[in-house]
Amino acid sequence: MSGAASEQQPSLAHNCGAFVGHVLKAIQTPVTAATKVPDAHTVQAVMQERQVGDVTLRRIVIDQIVTAPQSNAHHSAAPDRNSP
Repeated sequence: MSGAASEQQPSLAHNCGAFVGHVLKAIQTPVTAATKVPDAHTVQAVMQERQVGDVTLRRIVIDQIVTAPQSNAHHSAAPDRNSP
């Protein structure tokens, strides 16, 4: 009988407590430079729109150049892909 008890799903109270715990941890965790969003520069944006009956079909294509933040620690830890 103890094997069946260990296979049970966690209770609703347990899941709610875990959720609140994760939210509190996220609130208390400081935002660091490592979580920065890379810079993105839009090069071109093209929108195509077509009416089909009562529905509008819209396609938007955005070309961007994304540059990652540079750091010396990141470069020294990353292996050189061109080296044998």
